Amino acid sequence: MINRTASPATPQGEFAIAMVERFVGDRCVREAPWFETAADLWSAYLAWCEQSRVKAVKQTAFGRAMAALGFAKHRGHIVTYRGVRLRG
Repeated sequence: MINRTASPATPQGEFAIAMVERFVGDRCVREAPWFETAADLWSAYLAWCEQSRVKAVKQTAFGRAMAALGFAKHRGHIVTYRGVRLRG
């Protein structure tokens, strides 16, 4: 499911993708009609990193990793990612 053509070709980029993929697996549901705001996903990711005791990637790397994982970013009045929602 990872789009390697969109993913960074650096070890840091691969690390970012792996960390964000773990976050998505733990805290999110992949569902086509749903969407989450980028701000809500970022906040949840930071909380997950703190709970999991892992170093958070930078916000730009988070966005690139989300794209590499196949989540389309929609820029409007509020930035959202399509095809994903936070659990519970």
